[in-house]
Amino acid sequence: MATSTLTRPVSIEEFRNIPDSPGFSIELRNGEVFQVSPPKNRHFRVQAALRNLLHQRLAAKGLVATEFPFIPDNGLNFRIADLAFVSQSRFDAIDDEDNLHGSPELVVEVLSPSNTVAEMYEKEALCLGNGALEFWVVDPATRQVRVASSAGPTRSYGEGDLIPLESFSAEPVPAAEIFA
Repeated sequence: MATSTLTRPVSIEEFRNIPDSPGFSIELRNGEVFQVSPPKNRHFRVQAALRNLLHQRLAAKGLVATEFPFIPDNGLNFRIADLAFVSQSRFDAIDDEDNLHGSPELVVEVLSPSNTVAEMYEKEALCLGNGALEFWVVDPATRQVRVASSAGPTRSYGEGDLIPLESFSAEPVPAAEIFA
């Protein structure tokens, strides 16, 4: 569940000085600070399965990580991807005292009951507009994966489908293995 904790716009610098809240992550969304509760087990299982599947296919090209923090633009956003892929050259260029500027090349969000359609579309536009090649929304309830691409149309994949990783020159992901 995401809830705003402040009502005035907050800069990245101010955001970095906000103390951690036990049991929550925080994100900066257009200048508003939101607490994000930890995922439930189904979300975590899907996230872990997908991390393993993507790691098998993309680890030689860069970093595959869960709960990856990034600053997608130079404005008022600090986001955390449920799962992300960042090319090795971009990852190596991140200052140890900073975060990735721009979006990871692949951003994956696993839907939770608290997510809204508007929230997912807003994050998709933010990520694709700031360097992401693909933005995936994984829905454990319907066992569907929606893939939006900066290079083409949005497509949906079900359990019997292979999800291509053409943007990354890698083998496709069997959708059924995400939900196994």
